Amino acid sequence: MIFLVWRYISWIIAIIARWFISCKSLCIIKDGGKMPEKYAKAVMTGVGSAGRTSIINCFLGIKWDTKQTRSIGSQFIVKRVRYQDSTLILQIWPLIYNQKRPLFASQMYYRGASVVVIVYSVIDRNSFINVPEFVAEAHKSIDRHEKVPIIILGNKVDLRNTVPSHKRVTTREGEELTQKLSYQMGSPFVFMETSAKTGENIKRFLTTIIEMSGDYSSSYY
Repeated sequence: MIFLVWRYISWIIAIIARWFISCKSLCIIKDGGKMPEKYAKAVMTGVGSAGRTSIINCFLGIKWDTKQTRSIGSQFIVKRVRYQDSTLILQIWPLIYNQKRPLFASQMYYRGASVVVIVYSVIDRNSFINVPEFVAEAHKSIDRHEKVPIIILGNKVDLRNTVPSHKRVTTREGEELTQKLSYQMGSPFVFMETSAKTGENIKRFLTTIIEMSGDYSSSYY
């Protein structure tokens, strides 16, 4: 019992610390007279082997590494982006799904999210099967009055033909699941595929995050 209480307290402290750091990063920009016209927060979730860390490294210009370890925790990154003659401060929060994490902890991670990104690997069918579970967690954690857009992202397309057909996930399967989830949830959904190794569609993915962050009411599928 004491262990569980301590774990919950640790979650709260970690979340508050990250929130404070994120606010401080924005205040520094504001104090410098360079306050951006837009601010966006993207929560990126999915199984640990889907390649979220590699995708983020592409954003940051870090060379792809075959020895890249799985991401741990929920350390967010902040990136300044120039888009259509304005500056956007984009925060990306990688979030690992944890069935033991209490709902209030998830709600704090998702609070203020402009867009949610759910990543799966096209060479790992189990990661694809779990996508609806990640969508359900996001919807439970976000205010029911908010229509936060969701991107379903199939990563590792460069490796799709290297695995047996029963393990790979086709583009059509990803599109059909996205359509189904969009209809069920009543929120705007987008389906995309990327390769963090080759950089395929990474810039388009970043642009999509920015565009979806600016308008929650439109249909993007």
